[in-house]
Amino acid sequence: MNEGQNGKPAIQLSAAHSIALVARLLTVEEDCQEMVRYLDGYAGVLYAYLPVLPEESRKAIRALVSKILQGIDSIKCDLGLPQRQNEVTRLLAAHHSRMWVTLHETRGETLRGYGPVPQELTAYLDPRVDKLLDLVADLRTAIESGAKPDAPGELKDKDPSPQLPSPSSLSPRKREEE
Repeated sequence: MNEGQNGKPAIQLSAAHSIALVARLLTVEEDCQEMVRYLDGYAGVLYAYLPVLPEESRKAIRALVSKILQGIDSIKCDLGLPQRQNEVTRLLAAHHSRMWVTLHETRGETLRGYGPVPQELTAYLDPRVDKLLDLVADLRTAIESGAKPDAPGELKDKDPSPQLPSPSSLSPRKREEE
């Protein structure tokens, strides 16, 4: 590491430079993590990301991504860059909000912009969307309270401030050692 005396970075950065470097390196790190996530493919209900690369290529990509993350970690440590701390609750709330709006826009009456909506479609769709909206409302309650849903409509009490892993346990260097 390129540290000076007292464990301080050898190169003193202005706050603006530090923020700019963190933002740029964070973008590279997130892209690396996303690439690895797609390598083996995964699927949901209405989507699938199919793995198309041979295993040898996927291993090479993982190895290169690991080296890139190690390089980013090295720069972070050498320059004393801060780790950006994101509150997961806010991210969950943002996803919840998008889900809520999207489901409301999925009701039969909102499909009129695509042509006349058959009454049978509205009769089929609206009660099912309403059930999904009820579940999404429960999801909001769970996000806001820190509670974990046991069953639709029921919430189990939980500590509102769950223990998160320490930032050092999330470091690429730490993962390499394990």
